Amino acid sequence: MLGLLVAGFALSHLYRTLPAVMAGPLQAGFGIGAEGLGVFAAAFHLDFALVQLPVGLAVDRLGVRRTATLLLLITAAGAAASAVAPAFGWLVAAQAVIGIGCSGLLMAPLVFASHAWPAERFAAVSGAVVSIGGAGMLLSGTPLSLAIELGGWRGAFAACSVLTLIVAAAIHLGLARAPVPARPPVAAGAAGTRLVEDIRGTLAILISPAMRGTAALALISYPALITLRGLWLGPFLDAAYGLDAVTIGNIVLVVSAVMVVAPLGFGRADRPGHRRRLLMTGGGLLAAAALAALGLIGGRMLALDLALTGIAVAAGSFYVLQFAVVRASFPPETMGRALAGLIFCFFAGVAVWQVATGVIAGASGAGAGAADLEGIRRVFLVLGLALGIVSVATGRGRPAAAAL
Repeated sequence: MLGLLVAGFALSHLYRTLPAVMAGPLQAGFGIGAEGLGVFAAAFHLDFALVQLPVGLAVDRLGVRRTATLLLLITAAGAAASAVAPAFGWLVAAQAVIGIGCSGLLMAPLVFASHAWPAERFAAVSGAVVSIGGAGMLLSGTPLSLAIELGGWRGAFAACSVLTLIVAAAIHLGLARAPVPARPPVAAGAAGTRLVEDIRGTLAILISPAMRGTAALALISYPALITLRGLWLGPFLDAAYGLDAVTIGNIVLVVSAVMVVAPLGFGRADRPGHRRRLLMTGGGLLAAAALAALGLIGGRMLALDLALTGIAVAAGSFYVLQFAVVRASFPPETMGRALAGLIFCFFAGVAVWQVATGVIAGASGAGAGAADLEGIRRVFLVLGLALGIVSVATGRGRPAAAAL
């Protein structure tokens, strides 16, 4: 049953990372520049983040089967709408719908795993979930590039919609016997009161001391990786070396493979206490250094740039340990909402950084929102500096957290 939920999460990875390969065709089709590309990518992540809390509540109250099936149907509808988008505004709106649909597809397998495995094994299990589900990024590399070559970007969106419907049906049928969370009877007229209590409880989780440092780090840890791989890696390779779409897709595929394997390694290496602190702070600083190096010397030697990219995404995969921190900090009955709070921070950060980096990349004087090599290097430098500063700041305060 966990495998089916992970398949849904893999589709979420496909959708959130496809801008790296679709950037060229979409810019040509709609005449958009760097800012427009940033808005397109951010639409997914902004709505993804905004609905995390209600989706977390739904997972706690309705169970993973019903929630995941409904979300996948919404995702398929958004992909179908993207395939027939007559204008760029329509496409952005459809991306927002896809973001809503994908919002709980990571949360569902993590909540399922939090009930099925003990806390001491959760880091390894969550690392496996993220790694296996990360295979969806592989689909947005060479396979997506080939689909675009064969059927254009509209045909690629249509194929994604059909694939999503298949996974939705598999989850609905395959998890038919999955347990639904017990719900105490609600007296007549008390439903509104219970909803208010749920909302208050969710807000209390978000502002709790156990969440603060983790939330601050989440606003840059995963966002830095997904902004690199999911948005600017393709344009960077094009601007620096003039590579074609299929070659870029092949490189993105290799980078995606690193992002698939690395979280599994962090999960297996994790232990509560000093080792977890070392892995998180060390991973953050190493990823920050690689990003900053790309910003300072990127575009001079392809092999060096690929090595730095690999270091950044491998070391930056420490973010998976933040799930273990949350798992150890909150009781099982609130796990959906607690994980929703963390995921909200991840993707709110992604949305903000993708819009911000679109502005940063386009502010290089290359003309009408264009992103040249200088602008993209500036993006990498800013991401590296931000990740390094926050890693140091949260690392100093981390020993006080009981969850570590």
